[in-house]
Amino acid sequence: MKDTKAWVEDEDLIRSNVDDTVVERMLQRGAATGLERRGIARAAPQRASYDREGRYPLDGRVFPRADGSFLIVAAEDMFRAGDPIYVEVRGHPQAFVVSAVRAGTRVNDTPLTRVLTVRPR
Repeated sequence: MKDTKAWVEDEDLIRSNVDDTVVERMLQRGAATGLERRGIARAAPQRASYDREGRYPLDGRVFPRADGSFLIVAAEDMFRAGDPIYVEVRGHPQAFVVSAVRAGTRVNDTPLTRVLTVRPR
């Protein structure tokens, strides 16, 4: 006879590492429309720019994180850790600083694609 134990996930451990809205959708408590095929939260309507006035927008997708930071995926290889960047939050530009930069790893990413982790300044 085959042993069929139910697999129980440690919800607290998951919640400490993943955005709450993603967890709710994984647990089928919310609408699945906010998730992409691979279970990653969709880009937010926020915009990022090089300057506070937004005259030089950054052509990239902005992904909010539960801790108040953002991931920005852009075809830009000029950013380094410590660089300032501005993200529109509730209609107002707020200062952030790039804390980490890594190359994109998705299939459609180009050699210039960078994933920037930005934290409030």
